[in-house]
Amino acid sequence: MAATLVKATTDFYEGGDVWNLAMILLPSQAALQISDCTGAPAGTDALLLNVYDTAGEALAYTRTSSITAISGGGNFSNTTLADSWWTGPPPGYNFRDRVQTSLFTTVAQGGHTYIFEYTISTTIHGPVVGVYYWNCVPVRGA
Repeated sequence: MAATLVKATTDFYEGGDVWNLAMILLPSQAALQISDCTGAPAGTDALLLNVYDTAGEALAYTRTSSITAISGGGNFSNTTLADSWWTGPPPGYNFRDRVQTSLFTTVAQGGHTYIFEYTISTTIHGPVVGVYYWNCVPVRGA
């Protein structure tokens, strides 16, 4: 396995979307590039996302997609970005993904914690895994 990134638990509101951002580095500490990903062209179907509800560890959502440039509305950048999306420490991020919780098998429920597990397939470095923990905050009257 090339690398594993684990992000601390964060909150999102019931009915809201989740945005995951990360700086994905290889074991050499070089930033992952689209050309490092599997597929033809590179990045095609290279991203697997599984979301689990920790209440019973049920699979709530799964998606396979391609790694494509953020500049074209995609989820990845070959350069480090430190724009208004990034609120963490330098240097910034190179991966950004929107997850619509309304598409879950069972819509995200307030009071539940969800594990977002990304696996990016690379040609040389093996799978790169990112794990995010999100608490769903109940919205009164929802």
